[in-house]
Amino acid sequence: MNNPSDRRDKTRFALRRDMHYTLLDEGRVIGAGSGRTVDMSSRGAAFTTSERLQPGTAIEISVSWPALLDGHSLLRLVAFGFVVRSTSNTAACSISKFEFRTQARGGTSLQELGLKTAWRGHKLPASA
Repeated sequence: MNNPSDRRDKTRFALRRDMHYTLLDEGRVIGAGSGRTVDMSSRGAAFTTSERLQPGTAIEISVSWPALLDGHSLLRLVAFGFVVRSTSNTAACSISKFEFRTQARGGTSLQELGLKTAWRGHKLPASA
């Protein structure tokens, strides 16, 4: 996936997984949606959307992860960053921090059940 004109310093891996995103403004939810990842690295992700996202907007993404914890617990990768570019049907975001969370057996994450996210109450970093 690397090409000589690409400025990314981390290798992107083709990873097509269901995901949800939440758009934030100073800790408040200002939008949400779902799609599928296109590719990911430890520093960013590209994914499909149903609308154009505003670059510079804080974003939290929650991605169904293909590996199991201890061979039986479903996982989600939850990451925080900023939208860096968007078209009418795709977007890319930076990843400034991430963590793995367990997911309920029915496929619903704790976040999707309405529980507070790990980022709530934390000061958001300055826009990228």
